[in-house]
Amino acid sequence: MTTGKTVTLKRGQARRSHVTALAIDSRMRKLFCGINSLPEVRVVDLDTWNEQQPIPVTKAPDSFTLGTDHLVLSSVANLLVSCGTDGIVRVGRLNELAEATALNDAEGRLKGLAVAPNGGYAITAPPCEPNTLGHAILWDLKTKEVLKRVKTFRGGCWAITVSPDGEWLALGSREANEVLLLRASTLLSGKE
Repeated sequence: MTTGKTVTLKRGQARRSHVTALAIDSRMRKLFCGINSLPEVRVVDLDTWNEQQPIPVTKAPDSFTLGTDHLVLSSVANLLVSCGTDGIVRVGRLNELAEATALNDAEGRLKGLAVAPNGGYAITAPPCEPNTLGHAILWDLKTKEVLKRVKTFRGGCWAITVSPDGEWLALGSREANEVLLLRASTLLSGKE
């Protein structure tokens, strides 16, 4: 059995809640925890294992509920990107998600979210009906504009990741054992 440390997060107002997303910043020595039913990101100090002041997440005016489905950290760019159960992607500096700017074209509850290590771009996978060709959206995080929509798989994506150097994107199919590997520089330059 692996030896580790278990941290029990405070429940807050939610009766039925669970951890849905995690991100670690080893430079800042912090663990960020997204909770499915709470409008905040919980923060744990990795040296003391104590829970710190949570980061509030603003609720979008038309959102139906707020929790965190995805949480991605770009420590090089000092960015924290979250996607709530309301489908809104929020981009903000660490500890400032309350002041974050939302990406406006999220198209519902996302199935995948990844951010370039330098904070230059994010890629999201919106929901997709079975047997329908899905797509991923490449975003410029500075301007919050859509850079490109990329066709993916029937049924869409279930997983997305970005390589540590930001050069490669990998998107995993929801309905098959397939992975689409893309070179970020090619997508960003507009060449296909």
